[in-house]
Amino acid sequence: MLCNKLLLALPLPKSNYVLSLNNYSGISDLQILFRFHIDAKTNNGTITIPQKTGTNLLLDGRDAKIITTSYEFGSQHLLYSTSEIFTHFSQDSQDVMLVYAYEGEDGEFAITSSSDKISVNGTNAGVTSALNGTTLQINYQHPNGTTYINAAGQKGKDVLLVVAGYDAATKWWAPVTSSGKTVMIQGPYLVRSAEIQGTRLAFTGDTESTTSIEIVASKEIRSVTWNGINISVKRTSYGTLTGKISGPVKINLPDLTKSTWKYSPASPETNTTFDDSKWVNADHMTTNNPKLTPTTLPVLYADDYGYHFGSLWFRGSFNATSEITGLSVNATMGSGSAWVAWLNGQYLGGITQDSYTFKLNSSDLQSGKENVLSLLMWTTGHEEEGSNGDEFKTPRGFSGVALEGAENTTITWKVQGNLGGEHIVDTTRGPYNEGGLYGERNGWHLPGYPDNGWKSVSLPESTPRSGVSWYRTTFELNIPKEHDVPLGIKFHNSTSERYRSLLFINGWQFGKYANDLGPQSLYYVPEGILNHNGQNTIAVGVIAIDESVSLASITIETYGALRSAKPPVSLVESPTYSQLKSHYH
Repeated sequence: MLCNKLLLALPLPKSNYVLSLNNYSGISDLQILFRFHIDAKTNNGTITIPQKTGTNLLLDGRDAKIITTSYEFGSQHLLYSTSEIFTHFSQDSQDVMLVYAYEGEDGEFAITSSSDKISVNGTNAGVTSALNGTTLQINYQHPNGTTYINAAGQKGKDVLLVVAGYDAATKWWAPVTSSGKTVMIQGPYLVRSAEIQGTRLAFTGDTESTTSIEIVASKEIRSVTWNGINISVKRTSYGTLTGKISGPVKINLPDLTKSTWKYSPASPETNTTFDDSKWVNADHMTTNNPKLTPTTLPVLYADDYGYHFGSLWFRGSFNATSEITGLSVNATMGSGSAWVAWLNGQYLGGITQDSYTFKLNSSDLQSGKENVLSLLMWTTGHEEEGSNGDEFKTPRGFSGVALEGAENTTITWKVQGNLGGEHIVDTTRGPYNEGGLYGERNGWHLPGYPDNGWKSVSLPESTPRSGVSWYRTTFELNIPKEHDVPLGIKFHNSTSERYRSLLFINGWQFGKYANDLGPQSLYYVPEGILNHNGQNTIAVGVIAIDESVSLASITIETYGALRSAKPPVSLVESPTYSQLKSHYH
C-alpha cells in the first residue's frame, strides 16, 4: 500500500488498487491535478507504473481510480492497466477490452506476450509500443473520442484495445445478447437490447438526436437494425461498423397561455354565514400527542380529529367585548408552510412563521355579538425522522390561540380537513392526494367537474385575487408513437406577493408551489397520469398569503425528447367527477 500525506493506494483482492487522496484537509484547491507513480505487484514482480518516461498517473481533486493488475481476460494475461476497465469480451479471433480515463491523461497497458512478432497499430498517431522480453507495453493518451489499437501476432487471439476519453466512454454500451454474446455500440442515448439473428445485429434503444454510431461486433455481421429499421453501415479498416440512427421529431406542445381557463373563488369558509355544522367539533381538552403541549384549550391539533394531510381549516366563534386588543396565534405547521387569518370575513394577514399577534380595534369586532375567526393552514406535511427526536410526531394545527385583553373569553372551534378524514372518499388516489380546501372537498380538482358556470380567464392573470382561488383548463397531447417525452408543469412567477398553490393533473396532486420559496417550480408528471395521446385536465388551487395575488403563467415543459423503443404506457386509473360526485359535498 502506498500512503503518504496526500495519496492512498489501497490494494484490493484479485490485485486491484484503489487510488484516492488520503487527506483532503490540507488541500485548498480540490481541482488540482496530482501526478504520481505507484509500485504495483504483478505476476512479473513489483513494477513502478507507468514505466514510460514522462508519463504519470493523475488524480483530479476528489476523484479516485481503480488500477487493475494480474488479470485474465479472454486468452490474455493483463499485467497492469493504468486506464480503468469498462468491459471486455472475446469475438472471432480477438480479445476486446474497452478502457477509459479523462481526456489527455496518459495510459499504459501491459500484457504477457506469447510471440516476438507482434505488430501494434492504432488509429491515433500517438500510440507507441515496446516488447520487453515477454511483456508487451502499449502507451497512448486518452483522446477526445475513441482510439482503436490492434495488437496482432499473439499465438492465441489478437487484442483489440478500445481507448476512450471519459465523455466518449459514457456513450459506449456493451449489451449481452440472449445467447450470451457481448457486442459494443457507441453513440445512442440508451441501448435496451441487442440480438444476433444470423448475420444481422438487431438493437433496440433510444436516441436524443440523429446520432453517429460505431459498433464492435463479429465480422460475420452484415447488417444492422435499430428498433426494427435497417441501418446503412460500413466496415472500417480496423474492423468496426459505422452508421447513423435517427433522432426524435419536433415535439409540439399546447400553449397554456393561449388556453381558456375557468376561475372560481373558493374560500366561503371565511364568511360569518358559512354553514360549518357538519364540521368536526374541536373540543378535546387533552391530547395524546407527546411532542407539543398546547398553551390554550381546546386542542387544535388536526391529527387529534382525524385529519392528517393537506390544508386545514379552523373556525372559531366567540362573543366580543371591548377589552379585546389583539389576537395571539401559535402555529405548528412545518417548513415552507403558511397560515392565513380572517376575522368576520375580513383579511387579517398571511403568516409564514409559527407565532404572530394581530392588533385588533373596535372596528374589527362586533361587540356583544358572535364573531367568527377563520384560520387556514397550508402545510407541506409532517416532518420525517432523522435524528431520533420524534420530530415526525410534531402535530399540525395551532398550539395556542388567545384573545389579548380578554384571555378568558371562550372560543368554540370547528375543524375541517380532507373530506372523510381517515375514511377517504377517493381510495384510488389515496390519502395524500387531497386536503381540506373547499375545492378539494367538492371535487373541483377532478376531470369532468362541471366548471362551465365559472368565469373565463387567461393566464397570466392581471386581476388580483384574495383568499383561495381555483383555475381549471383542459389540453390535448399528441406525442408521436415511438417517442419518450417526459413532461412537467411549470409555474412562472411574476409577482412579489406571496401565495401557495396545489397542482392537480387529471385529479392527481403532483405539486405544491410556494412562489416566495424555491427552487421548485417545475413539476414532473409521468406518462400514464398524463394522457400523451388525448385530453388532460389541469386544476390549480391558489391560496393568497398576502391580501391579494395575481397568478402568473403556467406552461407545459419537456425534459427532453427521445425516439424510443420503450413499451407502451397504460393510463393509470383516474376516477372522474361523475364517478365520485356522490361522495363530495
